[in-house]
Amino acid sequence: MSKKPDDASRVAGLASILKATNAKPDSPLSPAPLPPAAAPESNAVELTPRKRKEKVGKYRDPDFKITSTYLRKTTMKRARRKWEDLQPEKDFSDLLQMLLEQWLEAN
Repeated sequence: MSKKPDDASRVAGLASILKATNAKPDSPLSPAPLPPAAAPESNAVELTPRKRKEKVGKYRDPDFKITSTYLRKTTMKRARRKWEDLQPEKDFSDLLQMLLEQWLEAN
């Protein structure tokens, strides 16, 4: 690929703008220094109650592990559609968990 002659001048112009911006100590783009944080008093009492953490997803729950299996596409498609029709508020993994627990109890 060959560059157009004016591409070099554009790059040089942008580079000079960046250099000029970085050379200015009071540039509006540079973040202002933060004031030092006040040390909390040792007798201070926290007045606002902490919010309770919301329920985390299965991907962050240490009791769950991602697994993979080989299933026929048609079987998986039919089962997923049927499960979504019957239990739209639940994940497909809930069905698999329930079925595996039933199988373990029976065996």
